[in-house]
Amino acid sequence: MNEPVRVGVVGLGTVGSGVFRLLVDARLAGTVIGKSGAGIGAIRAETGARVRVMDALPAAEERVAVVSSRHEPGADEDAAQHALLRLHDAHAHAAAAVAAASAG
Repeated sequence: MNEPVRVGVVGLGTVGSGVFRLLVDARLAGTVIGKSGAGIGAIRAETGARVRVMDALPAAEERVAVVSSRHEPGADEDAAQHALLRLHDAHAHAAAAVAAASAG
């Protein structure tokens, strides 16, 4: 039975899957995505999750990143959760780099 269930507090999914959404500062999205998608590609390759950063709406200050995966039975952690953490880390590093550059 694949009834919708709440996955954590940031996403909805079906039993056996995880879907998360993360707001990414539109000014940092290019850094997080990486040249030719290399940053997102590395997260996909490392975790096996699907990661997509949506286009920003006009005048929006954020873009929505959607991270999803199917949970593999017996896996220690969900690929989507791992990818979400990696995406958050990439966003935090990009923000810190911008802050350091503007301070110095």
